[in-house]
Amino acid sequence: MADQKFQVPRRTFVWLLIAQTFLLLPHLIRYPTLVVPVWLIASGWRIMIYRARWSHPSTWVKATLIVFGVAAVAAQGFGYFSLDTSVAVLLVAFLLKFIEMRTRRDVLVVIYLGYFVIVTWLLMDQSMLAGAYLIISLLLVTTCLVTLHVDKDTGDWHFPLVFSAKALAVSVPIMVVGFMVFPRLDPFWSVPIQGKNGGVTGISDSMSPGNISQLAQSDRLAFRVEFDGEAPAMRERYWRAIVLSRFDGKTWHPLDEIGLPQPPLDDIVKPDAALPQGYRIVMEPHQEKWLFTLPGTISIDTKVHFQRDFTLRSLEPIFQKKSLRYEWLPGAQLGTEIYRYHHRENLFVPEGFNPRALALAEQIVQQSSSVEDYMSRVEGFFRQNTFTYTLSPGELGRNSIDEFLFDGQRGFCEHYASAYVVLMRAAGIPARVVTGYLGGEKNPYENYLSVRQMDAHAWTEVWVDGKGWVRVDPTGFVAPDRIEHGSQAALSGDESFLSGSPFSSRHYEGLSWLLAIEQRYEQLNYLWVTQVLSFHSDTQKNTLKKLLGDVSPQRIALFVMGVFISVTGLVFIVLYLRQLPPPLPPVEREYQRLLKRLSREGFDKEVGEGPMDFAARVTEAYPDRVDLKHVFECYRDLAYRPHISEEVFKKNLDVFSKAIRALKF
Repeated sequence: MADQKFQVPRRTFVWLLIAQTFLLLPHLIRYPTLVVPVWLIASGWRIMIYRARWSHPSTWVKATLIVFGVAAVAAQGFGYFSLDTSVAVLLVAFLLKFIEMRTRRDVLVVIYLGYFVIVTWLLMDQSMLAGAYLIISLLLVTTCLVTLHVDKDTGDWHFPLVFSAKALAVSVPIMVVGFMVFPRLDPFWSVPIQGKNGGVTGISDSMSPGNISQLAQSDRLAFRVEFDGEAPAMRERYWRAIVLSRFDGKTWHPLDEIGLPQPPLDDIVKPDAALPQGYRIVMEPHQEKWLFTLPGTISIDTKVHFQRDFTLRSLEPIFQKKSLRYEWLPGAQLGTEIYRYHHRENLFVPEGFNPRALALAEQIVQQSSSVEDYMSRVEGFFRQNTFTYTLSPGELGRNSIDEFLFDGQRGFCEHYASAYVVLMRAAGIPARVVTGYLGGEKNPYENYLSVRQMDAHAWTEVWVDGKGWVRVDPTGFVAPDRIEHGSQAALSGDESFLSGSPFSSRHYEGLSWLLAIEQRYEQLNYLWVTQVLSFHSDTQKNTLKKLLGDVSPQRIALFVMGVFISVTGLVFIVLYLRQLPPPLPPVEREYQRLLKRLSREGFDKEVGEGPMDFAARVTEAYPDRVDLKHVFECYRDLAYRPHISEEVFKKNLDVFSKAIRALKF
């Protein structure tokens, strides 16, 4: 009966509105057409109920709102059993239940739904900002819970917030210990999340003129890499991702190697003097299986597949940030013998395309004495003509290679790579296009390189007997700055460079502090990924071994109990100290000593009796005691004499203390 008369406290209602607004903010990015209308209806209706303008919805109205919510979810087109659909349904339930709140139980249901809503955003994003969102959201929802359980007259408006912050702070040590000792299971949110906003910027599994130049308009992060030792020079930072061998006259595609066995690692010939170097790559989600590695990279990870074209593939698409360790063999030879399948495909030139390029190749072949001589003459052709490295080469027609080589002579890396491979194949030399990234910007605050979409690149690999697949980057023939110093050095004067990232700090080179802030933030984000998100079972075992020595269930249990008891004891100590009365000022502390001395002689200070009245009563009882009069005069000077200097105060306090000790009865 009492619950039927329950009204949502004003403080609870306001904090619920604040918490609900904050919880929904990130979801506005992913579900704007769903969250905004339902949110406006729910919050607006609830405010009108609170102001006694509207009543609670009837059964028919609630049924209509449910139908509206289901229709809004269905209109998003996520599919029946996708995670996006589940999250959208939870958001709608969270909002509509806000209208229905009548009892304390209803308010608790809304609050508990809020905790689930917090978790849903972690399904989409595990960045450091998402972690900050999680902490603030937990604080706000817990504040709502506190307001429901404290008296409305307890404290002011921010009292529940402060109380919640203290409660969560106490739980931090236990949370950290739980994070360290709880078994590391694969997170259920690693499953793919489909949705219309799920597309990401990055290289694709095909290449046509203009594909890669579009990526140079973005400074979005592709991956970070940290080497165990010194990082290689810029010109050696070729991050292979996809090998493209099939060409239809315009577009390049990879070979279909599904089902083919992995090649033996002996196909990577290690130089005699080379020592393997370890490195770790932290990839941003790109929703594909390809990985980014230096040539001559090997991996012992069972979830990584070694391809016949010497690229590596993940067995599962990369839907979240992923950290992988590799071993790199600098200067390694890729391949000892070309596969027959690869030999045939990497010599194919489509008929009816680019006749002038084929004629040029035939002419150079007649002038060449060897494969190396032919390659050198083709390089000379690029260097001796007026080729330009640009993001805006213009449209190309059906014979794109011919138009690039003989007409415009303007192009980006994909134009040079495509033309070079065609010229090689026309001479009977197996060649292929490789796409990935070239470069990497060092973070001055942490030992890692940041590779961005603007570093996307295409180059070629040519088969040379006895040397395997040899990298040749024709972009370097006309734009050596791109190879030696990176994309920004080569393209900073191009109007299209980073045009898709207008707020990039690279547009404001004069504001060094802006770049410093960005680099500091990226450093923190990198530490978040490597120390928190990448805390897998092996890292957990190593950490526990450092802390506990031999790891056993008994030691882990004792460790957890020790932390729990320590935290509990610390809380009790703090609560006990808070209940103790505040320390007395020095004058009052000495005065209390005087009162105890006099109490033993039968003179107790009456309740409400002032110090001077008490002094008069004592001195009246002992009219001949000059020392008593002196003690009370000292107290009067210390307690009531204004504008006394600190030096005089300390001197008088010392006299007062000595006078009390000198009293004898």
